[in-house]
Amino acid sequence: MSNASNVLTFAPNGTVPPDPPVIGLEDVTNNKISLFWTPGFEGDSPITGFYLEFKEANASWDYTETVVDFYANETEGTIIEINPSTYNIRMFAKNSLGTSNASNVLTASSRCDVPVAPLKGGILAVFKRCLSHIRGLLSTLSELLMLSLKESPAIL
Repeated sequence: MSNASNVLTFAPNGTVPPDPPVIGLEDVTNNKISLFWTPGFEGDSPITGFYLEFKEANASWDYTETVVDFYANETEGTIIEINPSTYNIRMFAKNSLGTSNASNVLTASSRCDVPVAPLKGGILAVFKRCLSHIRGLLSTLSELLMLSLKESPAIL
């Protein structure tokens, strides 16, 4: 007769890095994305800072466009001077014992407004990028409309 027992394993004190923060979008415009975050559990040592990575949505995280560092007491930030595109954004927390796993990944599309200065490829390239984003938005709106009509056919 075998007796199964539960075994609890405890990690030694001072070995747990922080949990990842939870990030959210605050505002998106043509050349900036503003976001906020809520720190997770700090682990066995106080959080010493955060860093944010962002990239174009179709790129690999291996080719992260940039990394932005934040102090431990900061809970909001803005990515500036970006081109109109769709971006993936994630964040990590740091403490003296290590770095958290990646946070939730946000996807944000910066809007296409009239550029203040000529961009690479000129106005035609900007116009084509804007059209591409508008097509995507129209497709999403069309799908949402079709779903709502299926759920409430009496609207017609």
